[in-house]
Amino acid sequence: MESTTKQVLTSEDLKSFENDGYVQLKHFWPHELLKKYEDTVIHFHYLQALKISALRHQFEKGLNPIFYNTVEDFDRVLAAFEVEDKEAAYQATFMINCSAAAKELTSYEPFLKICSSILDCPIEILVAGAPEPFTNLPSTKRLLYKWHSESSYYPKRRNFLNIWFPIFRDKSTENGTMFFCRNSHKVEERHYVEYRGYDNDSSKKNTYLQFEIPASELTSYEKVPVLAERGDLILFSRSTVHTSTLNQSNVPSYAAVCRVMDMRRDLSLSGDMAVRPGISDYGRPGIEPLS
Repeated sequence: MESTTKQVLTSEDLKSFENDGYVQLKHFWPHELLKKYEDTVIHFHYLQALKISALRHQFEKGLNPIFYNTVEDFDRVLAAFEVEDKEAAYQATFMINCSAAAKELTSYEPFLKICSSILDCPIEILVAGAPEPFTNLPSTKRLLYKWHSESSYYPKRRNFLNIWFPIFRDKSTENGTMFFCRNSHKVEERHYVEYRGYDNDSSKKNTYLQFEIPASELTSYEKVPVLAERGDLILFSRSTVHTSTLNQSNVPSYAAVCRVMDMRRDLSLSGDMAVRPGISDYGRPGIEPLS
């Protein structure tokens, strides 16, 4: 597979990550690899839609999911799910996570080398989650996150990277991108408000669990938008505070998200990446972190 991928992380990249809490690598993913993943995302959503009699009549290309392979096709099927069956779209994510295309992205050698370098962990014992599609529909708050850090969602995991990259379309402030609080990763753990939904008008069903860090505690940080082209890769710290923003354009925008972990220092024997306090983490007397 031909690629112009940046194969190594430079000292400037590492300095940016250490100082700011994130780094953006331009034109990272090979087109063929990214396109295979995007096609897979579309196909599994159409697989769901074509199973549902109330939806299948809306699609003119036939009953084979692979007939649908453009971003406009994806826009249409998500619009249909938003009206008819949000849960079916949610369940498609689990199928995508197990797909060959998702696994191919996270096993891409330059990607693993960069994660290994930042985490200071041998590739052989990195744990990589599958990239999940993250949708930002025009003028829709239901699928947005308030200010938060991933350390709140993965409190048992001491050393991991968050991965974020645009799919299908570039990301801008107009179509709803991510904002970082620059340097916020230097505070490892923060208090937060826990609830489900985005605001008082949000339905609690098919919404996200929020661990919101109050904006009043973030006034000292510069808020930086992620302006990213399709093919770029953004990596950020477990403690970097970030948020998603409203899509003010006329078409959806999309990203994929996942995490890559070094589990050597975790005080847990659980293989669940998102293991949390209060549930079984398969603890034992005398567990010690590895160096």
